[in-house]
Amino acid sequence: TDGPEPVFSLGIEEGGFGFVSCRDQAGEVLGEATKVWQLGGITTPVRSTLGDYRPFVANDEPKLLLKRSYAKRHGGELPQDVECTLYAVNDLAGPADMGPPAEFRIIPPAAPDGSDTAIADPGPPPPGIEALFAREVPGSQPKGNLPVAIELQALPELAGYAEAGQRFPVSANLTNESDVEISVKISIGIGGDGWRVNPDMQERTIAAGQSVIFNANIVAPPWLSPALKPVLTMKVVAGDRFSALIQEIPVAPDAVPVSPFTYWHAPDALRGGLNVLHYGLGARLLEMDGKEVTERQQSAKSLLHDGLAPHIGSVSLGKDLVFNLAAQSELAGAMIQLRSSTDAQYWPAEAEFFVPAEGDNWRRVGASALRSIHAPQYIVFEEPVTTNSLRVRIPRCNAKCSNVYIQEIQAIAVPGTHPTDLPPVNAADLYLGGHVLYSTARLGGAWNKLFLEAIPKESNSGWTIRDKKALAVVGFHHNRAALLQSVVWVGDPDDEKRIPHVTIDTSVSGPNGPWTELGQLKSPPIGETRSEWKFDQPLWARYLRFSFDISGERNVVGPDGVEAIEAKGTSVLGLWEDDQPRAAYEAAINVPAAAPVPPAGGAGRDSAVALPIDESVASSVVIERNEDWWQLIIPDGPPQLATFQFERDRPVVVAELSKADGQAVTWESTGSAGRLEAVLMPGDYHLRIFEPPRSVVISWDTSGSVSHYIARTLAAVRTWGRSLQPGRDALQLLPFGPEGFLLDDWAESPDVLEPALRALPEKYSSNSEEAMQRASEALAYRDGARGIVIITDAETGMETGLWPAMLKAMPRVVSLSVDSNSRQNA
Repeated sequence: TDGPEPVFSLGIEEGGFGFVSCRDQAGEVLGEATKVWQLGGITTPVRSTLGDYRPFVANDEPKLLLKRSYAKRHGGELPQDVECTLYAVNDLAGPADMGPPAEFRIIPPAAPDGSDTAIADPGPPPPGIEALFAREVPGSQPKGNLPVAIELQALPELAGYAEAGQRFPVSANLTNESDVEISVKISIGIGGDGWRVNPDMQERTIAAGQSVIFNANIVAPPWLSPALKPVLTMKVVAGDRFSALIQEIPVAPDAVPVSPFTYWHAPDALRGGLNVLHYGLGARLLEMDGKEVTERQQSAKSLLHDGLAPHIGSVSLGKDLVFNLAAQSELAGAMIQLRSSTDAQYWPAEAEFFVPAEGDNWRRVGASALRSIHAPQYIVFEEPVTTNSLRVRIPRCNAKCSNVYIQEIQAIAVPGTHPTDLPPVNAADLYLGGHVLYSTARLGGAWNKLFLEAIPKESNSGWTIRDKKALAVVGFHHNRAALLQSVVWVGDPDDEKRIPHVTIDTSVSGPNGPWTELGQLKSPPIGETRSEWKFDQPLWARYLRFSFDISGERNVVGPDGVEAIEAKGTSVLGLWEDDQPRAAYEAAINVPAAAPVPPAGGAGRDSAVALPIDESVASSVVIERNEDWWQLIIPDGPPQLATFQFERDRPVVVAELSKADGQAVTWESTGSAGRLEAVLMPGDYHLRIFEPPRSVVISWDTSGSVSHYIARTLAAVRTWGRSLQPGRDALQLLPFGPEGFLLDDWAESPDVLEPALRALPEKYSSNSEEAMQRASEALAYRDGARGIVIITDAETGMETGLWPAMLKAMPRVVSLSVDSNSRQNA
């Protein structure tokens, strides 16, 4: 009842495997979700419990902790009895210890009057399990007993990973094979989130022996993958009879996108509306299941409405929540994201939304069933409603509602509006998604976060550097482009001497530019703390680059924080695409989806196409698909300087220039891989453009916190390695740690991988930034496409040299989280 919280050592050596199960004083199972008991100093090998048992792998000093506050919530006043049992693997019964398997039988149904008298003559007994297993697997899905034949037009091959929606029509010929007229309902659907079918149902009458055509338009979402094969199902129903056809839709990673277009997942009524339930804007959870929520609890539950939905554990909730919005707003609807690693049995199956009505009453404004999916689910209210409070009620869950788990709830204002009493949004706010991508100086805090947060007594460091320039690049929520009306320098009240000004550049493309110089923001005079530069017209910026010239200055400091103030009516915090940078900017300028560019050059030297002078040429080459061959004729006269400029600074292709007899011509050095020059004598030349092997570094975490993932990581690396093909792939392996790459040279075939994977380094590390820097430095000298696959739980430190190395190599980075870390780093 008092003293320190009870802690018990489990007494298991590091790496040992065990199980824990706890029960309350009534003998009922105490699930870990109650938080009455917790394990410390352990790692979890699987996400869910095994029955009542919580499995774990011991780290250093594994222990069991009991929490009085949660025990009071669960069982009332203290003292209470809690019985916990520690099991080793051998303590649990295996199948061989459980006796013979139970007989498989069907219990006869009871009589209609509810008596125990079984219904007479229940029919022949069902086949046993052995008989079912012995049956031959059917060669196709059942097509039903309705005499309507379905003939589906061939479906197009869709592009995987296209980053754009795709459209295509579908047509089916339906033939009535009977001698009577049939009235039918025709439906068509595709499993998976984001697919749209119009129309998805029709009613038609088919005369005897006649046919009708069913046409529909299909929209495919951007996240198609060949690994998840979509299936189209067409069903024709008449009464209790049906006819059906199931057809797989082909998806290939190298296919040309079919009618690509800019795809938006959120409905028009909500898309772009400001999330006024964001904790960072001031929204708070006031009540849960009728009880007032304390300020401390509000902070703990803030993860429910912080604008992020990572695939990790979510907070436990009650079934009745009351929120105070950031300001009185005109709400158009809401969004719920269930995505988490919490067991889906605790996920809600339905949600209702209420706003205050007369007196103490509430008026329901929206409701929706919820699917157990890892994608946003939208609830559009019957009509927009003005309110400063929102109540969310969960009528039912998938299985258990003792604790409800939701990853993210958002309340969406009518698109284009901004609450009157809410100040403009500071897109650079650390708690609204603002972040420092990289900086040439350490500006204080993890990843230089103090550059964005003015905290008294924690003024930014790094400004004592002399005779140098400091540079910092700032991004916003999900790296979205913001429509800014001003930029603010926030100074510390104790500053004695400040850098006179900062030069600000903007980019709407990437953290490496191209940059547009905005101008200079002057520092506030000493004694004042704010200097705001208001623009004549709002401007778009995805990234802001702050450049400080501190050469020759002594004892000067830069801003204690910077702000990027958005114009009202559009925001990076609006409801746009889930976790995507595509948002208000792309919607405002109506960015077209990238259309495939067909090859424009010849297929070989003999079919080379004349290269036009002083003209841009759009073309494409893809490894194993095609090369481009061009012919260039230098007329008689003096030698001429030929310059070839690619659109990218680091093109993923290689250009080779040769004379008519095939002799290679050496390029002059220009300092840029995207700009090639050569002095050419009169004569005929051929330019060959091709894609060289694609270079990929796979790098993985080797620290103790992810030790239980290492075996699966190596299995994934071996699987990747088996697909290597000389001339197409080049692979290098980089475990985190000081020992560097596993391979002496880039591997182009599977043969060299296995010996290296059997000789792994013994030193451990979690420093992913150091690994990515090494990978980038190695890739910088490779021609063609460059990529990094990094597998980690994101427990890492900051490396100042990472971003310069990445910006030089410009690799595509694919990060795979192993989800054993905190929400902030994930």
